[in-house]
This record gives sequence, C-alpha cells and structure tokens, in this order.
Amino acid sequence: MKTHKWKEQDDIVTLYLYKFGINNIPYTIVDISNILGMSTTSLRMRIANFKALDRRGGLYHYAKLSEKIYNEYKEYPESELRNIVINILSTMENRGK
Repeated sequence: MKTHKWKEQDDIVTLYLYKFGINNIPYTIVDISNILGMSTTSLRMRIANFKALDRRGGLYHYAKLSEKIYNEYKEYPESELRNIVINILSTMENRGK
C-alpha cells in the first residue's frame, strides 16, 4: 500500500477511535483503514499519536494536523463526534474514497 496523505477527516475518525473505540460505530478497524485508504498499522500508530497528545504515552512524533484536530474536537461529546465520524466514513465508503 502506498504512503497515505492524512487529511482532516482521517484524523477526526482516528481521534474518535482513540477516545471511544469502535463499540458504538458500525465499522471495524479493518473496515476503517480500508475506507480511509491506509494500513491498520498506520491507523493504530495515529491512534497512538492522539494518546501522546493526551499525555498518556503513545508516539510523540505527531503531526501538526493531529494536534489541530485534537485541540478542536477533544471536548466534543461522544454522540456528536460519533455522528461526524459515521458521516465521514459512510460518505467516503459510498464514493469509493
């Protein structure tokens, strides 16, 4: 798989996964990585970046985009962020990325 160029919507989805996991969305990690066009390893590493931004360990060499998304969305309630994420994923899935 070629190198993925991260976009804002990718990081919004990944922040949701970091904060809330996959229990309340109708997608698996594999589904999400396929829809976003990246490997599951890349997705898991980006999740670890959000862990670092939250000062809970993780991978500390995070992108400025991740920091921007973290600061913008970290206080969103789970239900509101979930709706955004489901909209992003269903839109990308329906148009084939």
